[in-house]
Amino acid sequence: YSKYCGTGDWNLRRICADVPNTTLKVYFYCLKQIYQFAHNGFLEHSPIPVLIVHGERDTMSPIENSVHAAQTMKNAKLIRVKNANHMLVINNAPEICAALEQFVG
Repeated sequence: YSKYCGTGDWNLRRICADVPNTTLKVYFYCLKQIYQFAHNGFLEHSPIPVLIVHGERDTMSPIENSVHAAQTMKNAKLIRVKNANHMLVINNAPEICAALEQFVG
């Protein structure tokens, strides 16, 4: 994916590369599961430490969702990455690695 560094959320070439890697069936299955997930108290009572990293310019998933999740979970830490979109692992790898190392360390 190195050739997609710096791409936006809705880069058609990158999306077309994603789908064959996951297959269209798995791609849509994951989307369906995300939209149907009903936490029913799971998030509020989970003892698991959670790191949420969200780009402030994400146009695929509103940052408000991550803010709400972080406020709902008692062991969550939210990191907002300025000037970052949805493609954090491609466009912001150094920041993501640093955040993970600090969280796990």
